[in-house]
Formats: sequence, C-alpha cells, structure tokens
Amino acid sequence: MPSRFGVELNLAFYMGPPPDRFVEINGERPDDPSVFAVAEIVGVREVRIVDAWLGLAAHLRLDPPGTLWRFPVQTLSRSEAGYERVAQQIALLPHWPLGGPEGVSRLKLLLIIEGWEAAGG
Repeated sequence: MPSRFGVELNLAFYMGPPPDRFVEINGERPDDPSVFAVAEIVGVREVRIVDAWLGLAAHLRLDPPGTLWRFPVQTLSRSEAGYERVAQQIALLPHWPLGGPEGVSRLKLLLIIEGWEAAGG
C-alpha cells in the first residue's frame, strides 16, 4: 500500500450554522458548505473557510492539488437537556500520495487569514 503525507490544520472559528459560516472549495461552495460537514474532496487547489459574522476568512492554497478531508472537531457537553455535541473547530487535512508516478516529492501550503465582506466576499 502506498504511503501518504498529510497536514492537519484545526481552525477555531465561531461554529454557527450557514449561511454566515461556510466552506468554499476551488472557488465554489460544495453541495454541503456547512462547517459541520464531513467530506472527502479530490483535486483541491484551495479551500476558504468564511465567517461572515466575524468578517474573517481562512484561505488555504495547495500546490500541487491534493485530496482534502474536512470535519468538525467536537466536544461532548452536559446540559439540562442531557449530553450534546458542541463544535469547537473545523479540521482540514490535505494529503498526497508519496512515491510512484502520482507521488509528490515537494509541496507548498499557504494559509492566509483575510478580511471578508459579506456583500462582496
């Protein structure tokens, strides 16, 4: 089985529901743009996590494109209603094959934290 190289990034944004908080992959919103989604996406060049309420976005660029796993990081909290899951962060885990014809020997990741305006994005 070929080896893979991956980097896990955990980004702590306010984990509220869409439409104010969402994910964009390669410049478009996926079928489920929620920060709560669990997904695997192949051929990812860029990921943007947007928190329009805070007016911030995290923009991650991948060179070469890779496969991305994304999922929420959750804790279990006890309340009057019982136990409930509370989302704390969003995890991004881009990964690439090592060795073989499709393997990477060099890669570049660029993470930019930028301002976000809801009207123009």
